[in-house]
Amino acid sequence: MTVKLNSAYQKIKNFLSISNDNEELERIIERYSFSEEFLLQLLDKIYQFLNYFAMFNDIEPFMKSLFITIKKSFEFKIETVDDFQQILIKNTLTRLIQEYLTYSKTHNEQKVLGYLTDSLQKLKIGPLIVNLGLIVKPMYEDEAYVEKIEEFEEVEVSYVLNDEQEIGIKKQIDSWLETQEISLNEQDRLE
Repeated sequence: MTVKLNSAYQKIKNFLSISNDNEELERIIERYSFSEEFLLQLLDKIYQFLNYFAMFNDIEPFMKSLFITIKKSFEFKIETVDDFQQILIKNTLTRLIQEYLTYSKTHNEQKVLGYLTDSLQKLKIGPLIVNLGLIVKPMYEDEAYVEKIEEFEEVEVSYVLNDEQEIGIKKQIDSWLETQEISLNEQDRLE
C-alpha cells in the first residue's frame, strides 16, 4: 500500500476512533479492483462525509454505527465516486432514522416519520445530518441502550447456490419481491 493510501485510511480510522490494527475497511475495499487514484478520491469523499459528524466524533457508539454504514455501503455496485457518496448518504440517513425509531419506541411513529421526511425534503445534507445527529446523540449516550445493541452482533449470511433449482427459486423470490409495493403503510398486505 502506498503512503498516500495509508494516510487516507488512517485519517478515516482516526476520525472514527478505530484502532490502526483494524484493517476491515482495507479488506472490504481490496475486493474491488479500483485504481489508486479512484481509491484516493473515494477515501477522500468518505472523510469529507465524516466531517459532517465532527461535532459527534467523541461519541464512540455513534462512530461505530457510521463505520458499519461505510462498510455496508460497499455492498452496492460502485461505478463512480459520486455513486458511492449517494449510497453512503442514503445508507447513513436510513440507518440513523431506523436506529432512532427503534430506540424511541414511539407510538406516534407516523409523526416522527413525517417530521423526518419533511426535513429530508427541505434541508441540505450538512444541516440535515446535524439535525439528525442531535436527535440521535442522546441515544448513543444512553449506556443501557448502547450495552443492549452491542449484544446484537451483525451477522452476514451468505448462501452457496449449488444447483439450477436453487438459483431458480432465488430468482422467483427476487422477481416476486420486485413486484411488491413495500412501504410502511402496505407492509401487512403482500400479494
